[in-house]
Amino acid sequence: MNNPLIKYLMSMTLILITVLIMTTAYSDDIYGDCKTVITTEIEHGMEVSRKETRVCNETEIIGNAPFDPDNNGADRMLAGMAETIMLIAFIAILEGIN
Repeated sequence: MNNPLIKYLMSMTLILITVLIMTTAYSDDIYGDCKTVITTEIEHGMEVSRKETRVCNETEIIGNAPFDPDNNGADRMLAGMAETIMLIAFIAILEGIN
């Protein structure tokens, strides 16, 4: 493990895996809270009709609400920016190790 190329490739692989895990974990839509309402009519044990309605709340009232990235788009974007800063700091630290 004294080869600098191997250390570099290992650190880049670790960074890539970390970034991929973080992006797949937070890949939800951040621009609106959408819910799907499904209404199904059943007669004599058979499905007669099915209606799917997607309701999106694209505007939210900004007030003195607590930090809630699960329900507030602006807080979710702020949490994403904090993760990006953390990843950049992590990359800088790993680059400084070499």
